[in-house]
Order: sequence, then C-alpha cells, then structure tokens
Amino acid sequence: MQIDIPYTYEVVAIPNRCKKERTYEFAAATPLSGYVPELTNAEAPIAYRLSGTTMSAPLELRWANERLWKPAHINQTGPKLPLDNFHLMAETQSALHLYPSIWIRTGGYNGYWTKDHPIITPTDFRRILRNNEAQVRASIVDRLNSYVLIDDIFHVATSEPFYVINTFGLGGNHGGTALFATHYAQRPNPKLNFRADQLEEAIAAANAIAISRGDTKSIPVTPVQHIEVLLPEAVRVSFQ
Repeated sequence: MQIDIPYTYEVVAIPNRCKKERTYEFAAATPLSGYVPELTNAEAPIAYRLSGTTMSAPLELRWANERLWKPAHINQTGPKLPLDNFHLMAETQSALHLYPSIWIRTGGYNGYWTKDHPIITPTDFRRILRNNEAQVRASIVDRLNSYVLIDDIFHVATSEPFYVINTFGLGGNHGGTALFATHYAQRPNPKLNFRADQLEEAIAAANAIAISRGDTKSIPVTPVQHIEVLLPEAVRVSFQ
C-alpha cells in the first residue's frame, strides 16, 4: 500500500539582519510517498497470545515473512491503529503519533506537528547553511520497513516473547520472586530465561530460587503474564 507521510526537518540558517546561525524546523513541501506491505490474517497467522493480570486485553503476535508482528497503537493505552485512522491523521496533520511512532519529528515544538505550526520560508534567512532532510527521509523509509498492514490494521515488527525470573529485595520475603513474560534480555541467562514453550521448567526454576532466598510468600510461583504458543515454528530463541 502506498501512503503519503508529512514530515518536518531541521534547517540551520542565519536569519535576516543577524550574524549567528540558528536552528529552525521546516515543514516538507511535499509528503514522502512510502510503501507498506499488505497481508491477510491467513497470510499472517497468530503465533503467540499473551495474557495476564497486568494486561488490559490479550496481545496477539502474528507470524509473517519469518518475523513476528504486533498491532501498532495510537498510544500505549489507546486502540489499535486502523487504516482509516492512519489516513485521517495524515490528512489533518494531527498532533497524535503512532506507538511505536512512525512519524519522524525533529527540533522544537516538542517534536509534534500541529496545523498551527508556522511555515518558515527561505526568504526569511540571509543564508541557509545546512539541513537534515535527507537523513529524515531515510529514517522514515527505514521505519516503514518495520511495518505491515494485516487486514487493515498496522502491525510493527517485534521480538520473540519468553519467560524471565526476577527477584526483588534481599530475600526472606523482603521483596520476593516472580516470573514474567518479556521480549528483551539485556544479559541472557539460561538459569533465568526460558522459551515460551518451557513454562513448566520456568516455574520449577522460579520455585527453586524462591526457596533458596526464603521467599516463602512467593511459593508457588505463577507467571504474571502467560504466553500461549499457537505456532511452534515461531519459537526459535535459545538461551543455551
């Protein structure tokens, strides 16, 4: 699908009747025309379903092109981003942004575009020194490559979910031991990280750690978030 994305970029220039350079935000004369692949639900089957007490609704991750995809949202707590909403945002140049953001913003005005944003023209300057429009356009294209449209809902590339054991406090029920689902491990540890299809092993290891720390109130450990594996071929991470 072809989409047009309005964007802004920074310009370093010397204003009229001035000697020192300043940085300004320019609105691009024309939107950048980009492309997002379109898939059906059948072409991108559900690989994982995450649920738990800390989640307002289950999260479904889909599998396509050897990657996992999760729904893009207008913001962290807002609704999924449908195609019609995306076009509306582009046409009205709304201050809303995608989460994760597809809009590339630089410079002032808190990085957001509004309809009242002043349009600055080259005639306002004695000399234009440089700008980062090429870098901004390249960043937008790069970000677009991390999106697909699945049944008219934007999805963003994501990583594989797995279980991680976390401990809190000093032990002896000062804090506790817990089992979470996550997508990110700063320092993978086979004693603390377990694949989505290793829930029983993860629970056994978490209980053992809780016993060794004296976290009796954490026993039996149950996962705060649960990962349901619907497509075994999508389970590929290894911590060994």
